[in-house]
Amino acid sequence: AWEGLLRALRANAARIEDTGENPDTAIRTKGIVPDPVPLTLKVLLIGDDELYETLLLNDERFPKLFRIKAHMAEVTERTAANVRAYLIHVAVMITEDDLPPFDRTALAWLIDLGSHLCEDQRRLSLRFPLLREIMIEAAALARLRGASMVDAAVLEEAYAARTYRANLVEEAFMEDYDREMIKVRTSGSAVGQVNGLSVTWHGDFEFGLPHRISCSVGVGHEGIMDLEREAELGGPIHTKAMMILKSYLTDQFARKKPLVLSASLYFDQSYAGIEGDSASGAELAALLSALAEVPVRLDLAFTGAVNHTGQILAVGGVTSKIEGFYKVCARHGLTGTQGVIIPHDNADHLMLAPDVLAAVDQGRFAIYTVRSIEEALTLLTGLPVGRRLKNGGFTRNSLYDKVDRRLEQLGDYAQNAFRRPRRS
Repeated sequence: AWEGLLRALRANAARIEDTGENPDTAIRTKGIVPDPVPLTLKVLLIGDDELYETLLLNDERFPKLFRIKAHMAEVTERTAANVRAYLIHVAVMITEDDLPPFDRTALAWLIDLGSHLCEDQRRLSLRFPLLREIMIEAAALARLRGASMVDAAVLEEAYAARTYRANLVEEAFMEDYDREMIKVRTSGSAVGQVNGLSVTWHGDFEFGLPHRISCSVGVGHEGIMDLEREAELGGPIHTKAMMILKSYLTDQFARKKPLVLSASLYFDQSYAGIEGDSASGAELAALLSALAEVPVRLDLAFTGAVNHTGQILAVGGVTSKIEGFYKVCARHGLTGTQGVIIPHDNADHLMLAPDVLAAVDQGRFAIYTVRSIEEALTLLTGLPVGRRLKNGGFTRNSLYDKVDRRLEQLGDYAQNAFRRPRRS
């Protein structure tokens, strides 16, 4: 179709062309050829960025015939003017589909749903087809109950039913957490273990799951080993994140001495590929906990990328990650101390489910935002990180002081491991 389209556009005429010999007919006949049909039209091609780049690089006729390029955004700013325009579009859909009226609470719920779909409090999703489907389902529920209007409660119920129809895989994971087939603790503490968070996709359904990240440390010269990479389960971005951990450790503790250690970092019960850097903050916390031999709270989960200076950077899917850990905690029993640590830059991306918001308001679940790994470590360990002293060490009995002393001890062990006193 591509070559035929270009010929028609160059000639300003559409010609009926012979598509080739019919394989079912042994004899091919020549019929009457109609005259070309004159064309006066404009053609719009709709596709993704990958298709556009392919045509641009491989066909020099493409940019000559299609000179105007426009990007279509999937989100818009959540301003007062855009909210009014959004509601006008909602009203048009109500009229076109002959739906019952939506009250003020329902309209407010739809606005929040627009922000929830793009995971940003300051933006609205333009995925109106999905919005229309949820509105139609809610209207059907309202009519079944004899209600004259659709309110927020009916919309919430329709959205919950839609989620229930698609979350069978998530429920299977939750049953494994309940039976402790997947070993994730939501209370107590442990050395070298941190609850990390990940996002899983099943078709178009997204959900978050907690995973235990473990670290062991011993004497050696291997440095920090990423077992996911060694097993060819870690992607390049995850491998880069592990290298950043080594850079941070070098900057903090190897200014006047070499790093002599053998540490292994890995995701417990991970049998598929791992990609991304959103767990690098939790991995660094597990590493420092193992080095300092200081336990980490397991009633907190941690998500966030870390750079070589210790800043915690924004990550994706933070709403799903929080909701995933909350579900596991709720099944195990909320203690009032459980919560999630997220990057401060992700605060505007939170569009949490009503049950999570209620638990936070009631003090049964907490969400902490941090800007640096030091803030996260203080929450996880209960110890001050400590400040650097002029002699190169850290504040006595602080977390980093314990890490620094352990690294010196590992260096001494490595140096004297095979030295034996002489026999008289």
